[in-house]
Amino acid sequence: MNTATFPFFGTVLTVAILCLSASAQVNPNQSTSQGAVCPLSDAQTQKSMDAFAKLVPTFTQEPRCVNCHGGVDPFAKPTNHGGDTQELGSDCNDCHSEMPPKRGGQPSKWRLANQEHFFKGKDAKTLCKQMRDAFPVGADFIGHLIDDNGNSKFTETAFLGTRGLNKRGRDLVDNYQDEPPKFITHGGLINLGMDWINAMGGEFKGDIDCGCEPSHYAVRVTYDQDITMPMTHFTKKMGPVDIPITFRDDGSFEGEQTVFFNGSGIAYVCTGDSVSAMVLRVSGQATEQFQKNHMQLKMENGSPMKGAASAHCPALSRTVPMSGGQYGELEKDLEGRVGESVLWAPSVAVPGIKTIVHAEIVKAR
Repeated sequence: MNTATFPFFGTVLTVAILCLSASAQVNPNQSTSQGAVCPLSDAQTQKSMDAFAKLVPTFTQEPRCVNCHGGVDPFAKPTNHGGDTQELGSDCNDCHSEMPPKRGGQPSKWRLANQEHFFKGKDAKTLCKQMRDAFPVGADFIGHLIDDNGNSKFTETAFLGTRGLNKRGRDLVDNYQDEPPKFITHGGLINLGMDWINAMGGEFKGDIDCGCEPSHYAVRVTYDQDITMPMTHFTKKMGPVDIPITFRDDGSFEGEQTVFFNGSGIAYVCTGDSVSAMVLRVSGQATEQFQKNHMQLKMENGSPMKGAASAHCPALSRTVPMSGGQYGELEKDLEGRVGESVLWAPSVAVPGIKTIVHAEIVKAR
């Protein structure tokens, strides 16, 4: 029997995936980066983590920072608040009214950080994610360090060491004196913040984990083919297979994995099966920033397709080596989130042949 009855379809795929891939007030346009791919290289991620670690002592150990971010609870009984326990709803400005004015000249107003913005008791990774969640873009984070992005100037007040206290407030503190941070200057803190942003290529990228902990991804590929003709039916499947991808500093990435295809079917009075394999290579370029996201993924053969097909008929059984290939391409827009996918169903000239390729971006463990 002619073994061509048992088709062997190689695969070369080109798939383009386009993705849309603190006590100060936070930008109301919250980040839409949840689940977005992190396009940092391993080296960039480590540099980012190292750079942020240098900010942590200021956030968690300098009283002028940590006290407003969970270190002092003026409503507790007992309290470590210099003005003793306060009633909920008390006006802090009765004692904390001397702060530099806002950028526009309006008076700053003292308040404590929201609980979700506390620093006390948190490690570097948790605080890093907290900053990424609070500030959609790097400029907002740096702006908070400079002048609270034009809001009440808590950072500047912290480095004055005055706690914003007026005369009434100072009189409540034994032996009052200004206590600016001892181990870093205002400019030094801003420089450390810039170092963190620059370690990520000059901007926040990906989701809130990006730059705070290692993140790795893979392209999960599945191939299903069904051939139905008169007195003939064959199926051929591959996957799901995860192809890990590795990012470079410029956002480009690549990865490859050997994938295996298994086919079986029946034609007339004969049965058959096939086994084949090839290296499937993925590569591309990603830019994952707030409201400026794009990811392009290319998949192609990394090696020739090789395999064998067997036919089993009443009077004959035969196994032969086979190879071959067909080409197709797809361009499709996605949002660039982990778990989103693209489905490819290329049309062919021969009736009865249906091929579906499914590719999904997944977060690798």
